[in-house]
Amino acid sequence: MKNVDTDMERSVLASMILSPEYIPNIVHSIAESDFYSPKHKEIYRAIVKMSDNRREINIVTLNAETGSKYPVDVATLTDVVPSGKNWAYYADRVKKLAQLRAFADLAEGFKDVTVENIGEKLNAFSSNATMIAQSIGGTVKSARDFIIPMIESIEEAVRRKTEYSGYDTGLPSLNDVVDGLQSEYIIIGARASIGKTALGINLARALVRKGVKVGIFSLEMSGKALMLRMLSDICNLQAGMMKNGLLRDDGFKKISTKGLEMADWPLYLVDDTRGEFDKIIAKTRYMVRVLGVQVIIIDHASLMKFRDRRLQRYEQFSEMSNELQNLQRELGIPIVVMAQLGRDAEGKRPTIADLRESGAFEQDADQIWILHRERAQSADETSIPTELIVAKNRNGACGKVDLYFQPQFIRFVDKARER
Repeated sequence: MKNVDTDMERSVLASMILSPEYIPNIVHSIAESDFYSPKHKEIYRAIVKMSDNRREINIVTLNAETGSKYPVDVATLTDVVPSGKNWAYYADRVKKLAQLRAFADLAEGFKDVTVENIGEKLNAFSSNATMIAQSIGGTVKSARDFIIPMIESIEEAVRRKTEYSGYDTGLPSLNDVVDGLQSEYIIIGARASIGKTALGINLARALVRKGVKVGIFSLEMSGKALMLRMLSDICNLQAGMMKNGLLRDDGFKKISTKGLEMADWPLYLVDDTRGEFDKIIAKTRYMVRVLGVQVIIIDHASLMKFRDRRLQRYEQFSEMSNELQNLQRELGIPIVVMAQLGRDAEGKRPTIADLRESGAFEQDADQIWILHRERAQSADETSIPTELIVAKNRNGACGKVDLYFQPQFIRFVDKARER
């Protein structure tokens, strides 16, 4: 059979017998499921059990442990290699062949792809392929596996010379609470027309100005409309006046100058998914792996459409939230999702429970931010007090941030440092 090398499997087992000191390394590198031969699986399991019980491992004791089911195989194991010093080569070969078999099985399962299910199949294929790459053997990590990347991240922070471990959100008071935008799964909840999109734009603007690559899924408005909002913000010009052309010459000059600056921002917009969840997942992987995008913003959750419409809506949300959580872990970047609060949140200070389909978000999200403000009483209001409540922070502090919402520029500013 293709993708099988039983001699390599025997070499791994022989290494475990001849050099028991390497057994912890081998167990860390490959699992029982990585062996193709059933008898090799059983012999591997027996050796690991004997090692765990600190029993002597040799041909005689191993034969007894396996109930003398494979006397010839056990007796000839140590004939294949002189010692266990090359265990890493043998183990790596066995692991890669196991991955190859798993990948071939995966490909076989996708022969029924059609025009109708291509999106769903591509998403499942990408997800399962990543699982194959990450999950076969070696699932237990040592302190070294964590400390080396940690040192590298600290080194990167020193190079950036910022006072926060995450990305600068552009809102210093928010940075103080959450230590910058972390590489986590973050939900931002608000009632309709309170400013979810505006906050997303604020975050994106602050990030891209620092050279951080940002991808935005705009499910509610066109990319053109979103960029107009952003241009209004950085030019300090009302979006309505810009659309109507009611500008003085210096206003248009400012738009031209700032617009050309924006054209060079590392910002990527997707406004054509029609909310199809599989497209969002697939395009996220593309933007991160091919374009090098470092932060993903999705606006907003209520407009996402799950592949299986037969499920109840809360079940769809649960599945999508779980997949987004797994995607964030897979890609290791911040994924920020805007979410709508239910109608019951009107007229009161909202909580996590007011998030639509809150069960899924509450369980999966690493952080949940909730925007709260009173609705504008007059079109003349230019700075509306707003609270940003960090209601959940799995790895840090919760708290409240005081902001002002400036509707004429569709932006938030830090109350403590209002410009």
